[in-house]
Amino acid sequence: MTDTETVEQLHSLLMRAHATILEGYCGGEWSWYVPDEVTLAAAKEQTQAFELVAEMRRALGWETPEGDDQDLSRLVKKTIDAPQVAHADLYSMLVGQVRYSLGRSSYIVGDACCQVRRYWRHLREGERAVIERDVVEELSRYERMQRTCGEQIDQREWERLVAWITENKAV
Repeated sequence: MTDTETVEQLHSLLMRAHATILEGYCGGEWSWYVPDEVTLAAAKEQTQAFELVAEMRRALGWETPEGDDQDLSRLVKKTIDAPQVAHADLYSMLVGQVRYSLGRSSYIVGDACCQVRRYWRHLREGERAVIERDVVEELSRYERMQRTCGEQIDQREWERLVAWITENKAV
């Protein structure tokens, strides 16, 4: 394989795995999320990309510090071996989390909004509509009562989620 082909292959693998890598980072910390067929495939591409980078480092004569390879293999194994959840269960868990979190004054609001964003692309149109409806209706109910949905920070988080949903309906 030529240097150009190697670089192109690395670029292609990293671009495909990029979204998966970023989806694992939410709210300032890494979270190990439930992979479906798409994220599992991306995790395997991520593994190939890591292996290709290691091969390139060896070819260039760069030394990898002791332990890096072990840490990397544990990271990749943890990603690939993460438990899988059936689509219907994922949907039920998301709806349940959103409904539980609405009106609460807790960190759980941020977690629920983050998880909706993370798994949005895996939901069907009707499932997305249910989540959007639940949040919009609850915000409207609190507005009619002239109250906030939880604390002010929680209210803003729900409003940001509704804005994000509006922007990402076609995903």
